[in-house]
Amino acid sequence: MKIWLDGKRIFEEETDYGSKYYVFPQDKMQKNVTLHGYIVKKGEFNQPCKWICADDLPKTESIIPVKDFDYSQYDCFIFDDYTLGKDIQKVLFSYNIDIHQDLKEFLKLEVLPEEVVKELKILFEEKEYYNKYPEDFLFCESYDYKCNEIEKRFIVDPDDNIGVSITYDQTDWFGRQYLVEVYAKEVHSQTHYVLKNDWDYWYKYYPGDSNENYWIIEEIDEEQMENFSFEEYQPVEIEKRDLPEKAPEIDLSKYFAPDTVYDFYYSEKMFIMRYNLEQKVATVNINEIREFYTEMVREGEELTSNWDDMKHIGRTTYGEADIQQPNLTRKDILEHMFGKRDLLQP
Repeated sequence: MKIWLDGKRIFEEETDYGSKYYVFPQDKMQKNVTLHGYIVKKGEFNQPCKWICADDLPKTESIIPVKDFDYSQYDCFIFDDYTLGKDIQKVLFSYNIDIHQDLKEFLKLEVLPEEVVKELKILFEEKEYYNKYPEDFLFCESYDYKCNEIEKRFIVDPDDNIGVSITYDQTDWFGRQYLVEVYAKEVHSQTHYVLKNDWDYWYKYYPGDSNENYWIIEEIDEEQMENFSFEEYQPVEIEKRDLPEKAPEIDLSKYFAPDTVYDFYYSEKMFIMRYNLEQKVATVNINEIREFYTEMVREGEELTSNWDDMKHIGRTTYGEADIQQPNLTRKDILEHMFGKRDLLQP
């Protein structure tokens, strides 16, 4: 699929009906800075009524292309912590200004006395309310385009920082796939495709708008395949390519065969953690004694766990292991973990 998707970026959107993928031109993607908290422009620190709450801005103004963002135009950016109103009130109290610890009331003040400004700046510095650029800012990507002379934008957030629905970058994942079958049909003067890859996945691939500014990839699941209208599509000839050899399937049955030999290990720390999380235990019969174990590896293989109290308890076959011993009670487990306790004497 790399040839078809050359020069493209692909991002995933999770929907109620499965995953949907947006295909955007790579050269038109841009990086954006996301403004948050309170924005104070140069010369306006002493005028709270001119401070801007980023949450009140439309996304077109709070998400700004990095190339257009001039940090020098701003006095500071203030983090909107739940303690901010309370801390500001402590400063204002000495000057008989009461905002009831409410930031909305503070933002109604027209001009602050010079001494108040000095104290607030000290407060914001000491309590680390200042958002420093770029380390305290969130960034995202966007695809901006025009459709019928209307400017439009897709916000893309691969790091899932700002809560938009289009997130993970799946460009590399699709780039590893090979097309083996392609079908096409015309829909309102546009071409819609059905694609099959070398992993036997099927997709619909079609324009996202009337000007083909972006494309959509949608998975076709097994249930949809049963009723899919393939008769509406015509096969498309594609370049024949040598497919990578598939890795041989691993026979897992040998790992679970009763006579496969394993080394068994026990860590009390791991045992307690697993029991607290899952309420499950594992036991093994070694030399006619039922032992608890927390790890097992095939004979001759290295142990991957690095618990400092891990110890080797013996070697036997898989058939002697019992992942969850039904005859053990919660009392048995607790006595193993903490030891038996003498009954209280009356």
